[in-house]
Amino acid sequence: MAAEKQTRPVAASDADTVAYFDSHVPDYDPSRMEHVAAFIREHAGEDASLIDLGCGVGNTLAYLAAQTQVTNFVAADVSENCLSKTREAVDCETVLGSVVDPAFAASRLRSYDFAVLSAVLHHLVGPTRAESRQNALAAIANALSMLREGGFLLIHEPVFEPRIAMDAVFWAKRVLSRLSGNRRVPVLGYWGNLGAPVVSYYSEQELLAMIARSGGAVERLWSQPESLDGPMDRLLDRGSVTVAARAG
Repeated sequence: MAAEKQTRPVAASDADTVAYFDSHVPDYDPSRMEHVAAFIREHAGEDASLIDLGCGVGNTLAYLAAQTQVTNFVAADVSENCLSKTREAVDCETVLGSVVDPAFAASRLRSYDFAVLSAVLHHLVGPTRAESRQNALAAIANALSMLREGGFLLIHEPVFEPRIAMDAVFWAKRVLSRLSGNRRVPVLGYWGNLGAPVVSYYSEQELLAMIARSGGAVERLWSQPESLDGPMDRLLDRGSVTVAARAG
């Protein structure tokens, strides 16, 4: 079995959200990573290495292990519960740490051929939207710093327009998560749940701008529009974006 290595994680900017994911383990459909897998197959050399930053329960790593030639995987997360689940899914090194922690990034400097941030950035929330955006910028910059020369950062994120609506979602979730004791409050279907977890969604343009500001150069972009069920579909544009970025 691969050895487990633990580092001291940075204090979370939103401890309630971290606590939520430590007790409510998400299990997303890994097929959303099909573009990532195809890109890795195209670019991975012999003995390529990959770190999944915010690995969740390990289903993304399990999918990439099955769909690519990479065998050297590292899983990082702030949740010990998630890392335990990952070890059940994939035989790989697991690391307790936060992608927004500069010390954690420095300990992994120039170590990997690929770094993955799958549906992580919108969960890096701070007290305000501006501070949440700074967390996302730090995460992208830190992830890029972990790449070897010629390596790629692979980001998958849900994106929404207009920006003002996402400001409203952030503050509604912030307030209602306090009032509900961090319970989900379903409104207008599953996606429209209010309360925990607090999220800070971005538009495609914001995401690309953050990559550029962090020193990344977009190598490839996949953008997929998606429908929102019910009346929200008339108010918002929703999609998913996958980006392959090389350190600039």
